[in-house]
This record gives sequence, C-alpha cells and structure tokens, in this order.
Amino acid sequence: MLKKDGILLKIKTTLVLLTFIFSISLSFAKDIVLEDKITDVVVYPNQAMITRTAKVTLEKGLHKLIFDKIPSKYEEESIQVKGFGNAEIKDIKKVTDFKKAEVDERRKKLIDQIEEFDTDLRIHQDDLGLINEEKNVINNIMKKITSTSNKDEKTELDPLKWRKMVDFYKQDQAALNKKIRKKEQIIKKMNIEKQKIQDQLNQLGYNSRKSRKQIEVLIEATKSGRINLKLSYLVYKSSWQPKYDIRVSSDNKILQLTYKSEIRQNTGEDWKDVNLKISTAQPQIGGEHPELDPWRIKIYEYEYENIEELGIEDIDKIIALQAGVTVVDGEFHVRSGRSNEVTYSVDGMSVSDPVDGGKKTYKAPKIYNTASRFNSNLTSSVFEISGEKTILADNQEYSVTISINDFPANFRYSTVPKLSENAFLKAKVKNSSEFPFLAGSSNIFLDDNFVTSGYFEYAAPSEDFWTFLGVDSGIDIEYKFIKKFTEKKGVLSKKEKVRFEYEIIVKNNKKTEEDIVIWDQIPISSNKEIKIELIEPEYEKDSNKLKITKEKYLEWHYIIKPAEEITIPLKFSVEYQKNKFIEGL
Repeated sequence: MLKKDGILLKIKTTLVLLTFIFSISLSFAKDIVLEDKITDVVVYPNQAMITRTAKVTLEKGLHKLIFDKIPSKYEEESIQVKGFGNAEIKDIKKVTDFKKAEVDERRKKLIDQIEEFDTDLRIHQDDLGLINEEKNVINNIMKKITSTSNKDEKTELDPLKWRKMVDFYKQDQAALNKKIRKKEQIIKKMNIEKQKIQDQLNQLGYNSRKSRKQIEVLIEATKSGRINLKLSYLVYKSSWQPKYDIRVSSDNKILQLTYKSEIRQNTGEDWKDVNLKISTAQPQIGGEHPELDPWRIKIYEYEYENIEELGIEDIDKIIALQAGVTVVDGEFHVRSGRSNEVTYSVDGMSVSDPVDGGKKTYKAPKIYNTASRFNSNLTSSVFEISGEKTILADNQEYSVTISINDFPANFRYSTVPKLSENAFLKAKVKNSSEFPFLAGSSNIFLDDNFVTSGYFEYAAPSEDFWTFLGVDSGIDIEYKFIKKFTEKKGVLSKKEKVRFEYEIIVKNNKKTEEDIVIWDQIPISSNKEIKIELIEPEYEKDSNKLKITKEKYLEWHYIIKPAEEITIPLKFSVEYQKNKFIEGL
C-alpha cells in the first residue's frame, strides 16, 4: 500500500513539475502580433466562417503568436488553427483584454460626420432666420407707410411714388422668398443625409469603444524558418438571401435567370478582397396568384345524445345555437328531450352528466396540433464565387452574382376568375444547370420591360419549374354570377335543393394561339345529409380538358385561337334538410 501511495505521490509531483516547467517556458515565449489578413469567407444563412492567414519567420524555440482584433461576437468553440512549416502548436488561448479597449473607427467616423452636419445645419438655420427677419422688417416698414394717422390724414400721396414703392416691395419680397425656399431645401436635404448616417450608427450601436479580443497560439519552432498559419472561426451578425433577375424574351422563348446572393454583415470586421463562398440551408416555399381553399359546408346541429363528441371549446356554439341553453357560474343547463332541466359541470377538462347519480363523465376530446409544418429533404450546397469580393461591416446589402443561365421556356396562362379576373402568364423551364435554385424574391422583366416582383420557388437540378411573369391584359377574363334559385320538391318533402349557376368568359385578344388553364371550385360536404351535385360541365373522369381534384377544384385546359372567345358554364346544386342553416354557403 505504501508502495502504491509512493507511486501516486511521484505522479502528482511530476505533473506539478511539468505544469511549472510549461508555465516557465510560456513566460519566456516571445510575443509576436501577427500581420494577418482575412482571405476566405463562407457565408451561411445566419453566420459566417472567417479564415485569417498569416506568414511569419520564426527562430527555433517557443513563441506566442497573437491574432489581434478578433470580433467580439464569435463562436469560441469553432476556433481552429492550422499551420504549415517546421513547428508544433502547443496551445490555443482565447483572450479578452479590457485594458486595450480600442476606439471603433467606423462608429467614430459616423459620429464625426453627424457633428459636421449639425454644425452646417446651424449655419444654414441662422441664415434662414436672418432672411426671415429681413422680410419682417420690410413688411413692418410697408405697414407703417401705408397706415395714416389723424395728423396726416389729408396728406395727398404721389401715385408715381406709390407705384415705384409697390414694385420695389414686390421684387424685394420675391427675392427674399426665393432665398428662403432655397435655404429650406438645403436644410431638408441635409437632414435626410444626416438621418441616413444616424441609421447606420443605430445599426452599429452607440458604444464607440470596444474590448479587444485576441487569439494566442503557443507554437514551438523545431528549427528556424517561415511558418504559415490559418485561423478560422464562426461569427454572428451575417446573413445572405437568394435573389433573382428573370428576363424573358417572348420572341425566341428564352428565359435568362440571374442567380444572386444578397449579403449583409455587421460582424465588426470588413471582408476586403476575400475568396467568397455561399453556403445554403433549406429554402422557403411560396406562391404567386391567389390560391383556392376547399369550400366546405355543414349543418349546425347539437343534440344531448352527442354531447360526448363536444369539446369544451364548443360550449359557446351550444349557447348560441341550441334552444334553451343557459350558463351559470361555469355550468351550462340544457333542456333536450327531458322533462327537467339538466346541469352539466365544466371543469375545463371534462363535462359531467348528473344522470345516474352524477357518475357519468364525458372527457374532452384530445387536442391535435394542426399547425402548418414545413419539411424539406434538401441538403446544403456551397457556391464558390469567382473573383475576390469586398463586403464591409456596415449592415448594408451587397449583391453577388452566383450564376447566369439561359433556358428554353414554354408559356402558359393561368387564371382563378373567382378570386381575380386576370390572366397570369407563366413560363415552364427545366433547370439544366448544376445549381439548385433556392426559394427567394425575384424581379421579372418581359422583353426588357420590368413587369413585377415575385417569389421564386425552389428548383433542383434537372427539375422543371414554373415562373409567374405577371398579368397579361391581352387575355380578357370575366366571371359572371347567373342566378341562384330553390328547386321545388313537393309540399311534403323534407329536403331543400338550391341551384347555383355561373359563367366564365375568356377571350384571346392576342395575334397568337395561347395555352390557358382556368380554375374554379364547387363546395365540399362535411355532413352526409348535405348532397352536392355537379350539373355542368358534365364529368365522368379526368381528361386533358377537365380535371377535378379531391378538394373539388375544377381545372379546365384550353388552347385558344386568336380573337377566339370561350364560355365555360358552371352549375351545381346543394341539397339539405329544410329549416337548417348551412355554414359556408
């Protein structure tokens, strides 16, 4: 046991000695502040990977190399140091030196500019005050001359002198008014420019001094020579978004897609002449023209026998729609096929029925999450941008082109007349490039004319995609309500049948044959007692001309000749029990 204790004591002594030797060696290491440069940047949606490169010649021995002026908002766990040369990296240390807090030159420059504006504004405002004072003095003199006192009421005025005096007054007032307007314009423009600088300062923050962060690398050179070091770390306050310029030529049916990245960064350090890469994550998905929602109708009907199907959230509906329902102190009272009033206690989780000694309890239904969710199987991609780029840390938008591609396009019109009596031009394109096109905003040009701004959906390589090109007035759309009437089914019938009739009119005013898809819908029954019948158009199964989806969307497909007009009838009926209120109809 003593022998074992002696071994443990010897190990502890050795560790203490090694720690002491290392600390002594560290104290003798030479401090070298590196002259490094940001050479590579990879921009992520909400972060950026920065790589600094430094070259230094070292003598054999231990050295402490310092990467200086590291931004304050960096991810400490992301730090990596790699090197090339005859040396070994012994230790990497993160340092925050509050004693060496330095002035943020960008903030200081903006503050100085604001102070210069304030000085110039005071000068122009003083000038404006003097001009207004001069104008007031002349007005007062004119009032004094034109006013008559009791003493000189009979003084006869020379008309010629009066004319000269009035002309002088008018000319002088006009000149002063011109000076006032000029000064006011100058002051207005200066305030606008000052506000722009103030906004930049607000984005950067008001603290003109910041603590100094450093990365210390303890390195031992095995022999004298040149060492190359690369430091990389993740920073926050940087982002990018995809953006597109879509230019379409209607003559040669070519769509040119300019794929751009809009980059912002406020990391505290400028990226000057760097090798830039863009890394992307999941895209967002959006739409263009108005979209139809399923048209559901149902009967409001609540009976005591179905009380177990009701949730606590339905109590308000019961109160509003069920005769003889009242609420007192968290309880609701129902007369439903019983001679006496029945009271149901509501505790927020269940409804208790006092029948059979109050032993019967109906639990509230389980709450299901029906919120929309977005899922994507996309993997991230990295785009390497050609040429060196500069992105300053000013939180301004910098546009970088990723690629420019020309694609053959097929055109088609699409319309939802019920929601918008417009024909939307679309182009179908196959992504034959090697790049995935991420979802993002777009500017759309047709035959070199700006048409609209839109939203571009994700398109993988080799995938077809549709692009909306805006409204084309060359296609006329009209949506007409014809009539609504109740069909007679006999005096003794317990059913009521309501018929609806509409017309969609499409006219091609263009000189070319055009492809168009028209969308509409009929209701969906949410109750077996509601019967919906499509009367016209006649439909048995999907065809090239007419398709119907499970949501009861009707999709007509037409090829319309020049000057041709087509009329599409839509007729359907809804049958239900008499004296029932149909929701959604």
